[in-house]
Amino acid sequence: MNRITVGEIHEKHVPGFKSVAASTSVDTVVRTFAANTSVQCVFVVEDDGQLIGAINRLDLLRWVAVKIIGGEASRSLSVGNIRRILFAADAGDLARRTSAVPTVSLDTDLDASLRLMMDSGEPVLPVVDADGRLVGDLRVSEILAAALDSDESARTGAGARAVDSR
Repeated sequence: MNRITVGEIHEKHVPGFKSVAASTSVDTVVRTFAANTSVQCVFVVEDDGQLIGAINRLDLLRWVAVKIIGGEASRSLSVGNIRRILFAADAGDLARRTSAVPTVSLDTDLDASLRLMMDSGEPVLPVVDADGRLVGDLRVSEILAAALDSDESARTGAGARAVDSR
């Protein structure tokens, strides 16, 4: 893939990323996911937009396992995860902190972003500015679209060269 940055992708495919204030109730976050199946991740921010963490669908499954089902379903979780979930009063408490959530910037190379997604298993990465404020997200679908665009350009360019050389 040619050197493409997250910023270039962001210009073409800006999805409506979802963020909530740290003080948002856990119930509101759960309802957000339940009401909208396209939401893959909710980013939790301070009042100034500073990213403090993320909550994804797997986090909510863990929440269900601990808070609602209990028993066997929650046994595979670490004690730290169980405590975080049990005592979460709001989205800020429930969110995995930025130290556990990989982030990218608008200047991040797409290849590096792809490796980060694959290594972390995160299908959505928060995009932050130099001050750590959330400016968007990068999704698998955007990387796929960029790869297809790049492949199409390469094929079109190769085809044009082949025609010109006759």
